[in-house]
Formats: sequence, C-alpha cells, structure tokens
Amino acid sequence: MKHVIALCAVLGVVLLLPAAPLCHAEQYVVKVDVPQATGVSIVATRNQVVGGVEQFGPAVTEFDFNPMSYDSQNGIYTSNYFYAIDVAATGGAGAPDVTVTYGSESSPAGQVKGLGSKSTITFSKVSGGPAPKDQVDAVMAGHGPTKLLSQIESGEAITDTELIGGFLRMRVGVFDGANPSLVSAGGEPFSNSDLPGAYSGILTVSATIL
Repeated sequence: MKHVIALCAVLGVVLLLPAAPLCHAEQYVVKVDVPQATGVSIVATRNQVVGGVEQFGPAVTEFDFNPMSYDSQNGIYTSNYFYAIDVAATGGAGAPDVTVTYGSESSPAGQVKGLGSKSTITFSKVSGGPAPKDQVDAVMAGHGPTKLLSQIESGEAITDTELIGGFLRMRVGVFDGANPSLVSAGGEPFSNSDLPGAYSGILTVSATIL
C-alpha cells in the first residue's frame, strides 16, 4: 500500500509540469490607395501689398494695371496692383506640367519697346496651407525666379516633378527697373519717354496632368 501511494505522488508531480508553449501568428496586409489627380485648376487674382502683407483680391480674366501712378522721384509709371496665377492639380494627388507663353503684343505705332519689356513674371512653388498664412511660398530660382514677359515668348516650362507637394504661383506685374539683370536683358519701366496709348499682350497658361 505504501508503494502505491508513493507512485501516485510521483505521477502527480509529473502531471503538473507545464506543457511546451504553442505559437500562432497571423499576417495582415495594410494598404490604402491615394487617387490620381483628374483635373487642373488655373485661377488668377488681382493682388496688392498692404502693410507688408499680400492681399488676395477677386478672381479675374484679364490683367489691367490701370490706373498707372507716376513716380516723380524716379520718373516712372507704376501700378498699385499685380496679378497672381495659381495652377494646381484637382481631384487627387499629383502635379501638372505647366507651360507659360507671352505673345500677340500690341503697342502704339512707333513705340520701340512693348509691354513684354516693361512687365515681369515671377515663379514660386507654394506648399502647406490651405490658408495663405499657413503657406510656404518659395521662389523657383531655376526659372529666374523673375523674368520679363518678353523672355518667355518661346514658352517657360515647369515640370510636374518641380511642383510635387505644392502648386505653382506666378506673379505678373509692371517692371519698376529695380532688377539690374532684367535691365541688362532689355527691360525698362514705363516713363514719359514712351509713346502714349494702349499697350497689350496675351499670356497663355496651359497645364497637363499626365
């Protein structure tokens, strides 16, 4: 009887030993699809600087710099306004290829230099936002960043890779003569040395989502 009890005690100890651990694993695919842009938005506004801050005005379909103001100290005509053109992809992620071309210029008969030599365009990439105060507006040095309109008569091309993560903003204004490199390129402000009359041209902005 004593032997039986001892055997049972040993067996009880053996049965209390832990079993070998079991391992079970599952794998889950984590994914999301970001939609490709399906369109392009091109919007122009008439802007001005007030207290050192750019104020965005209403959307426009033409760039009218009138009325011009005469700066008697420097002997040139200037405008209180300039125009901004925002070009951005819509409907999804991505950026467009953009081409900007100036042409179809008209000046008073006998005028030597037209509007293209007396107005400028500046190229910037804007990221962040959407409120203007939260945006980072960085000039694109590879495109001037400022050129005379006459310098883009053959077209200025901005690629989609340059604009990924933001959108293109171009500012068009009357040249004030303050940029020496543009003066060297043939730029000059409007002055009383110019012929009176109407000056005009056409700025064409085209954008393509590939």
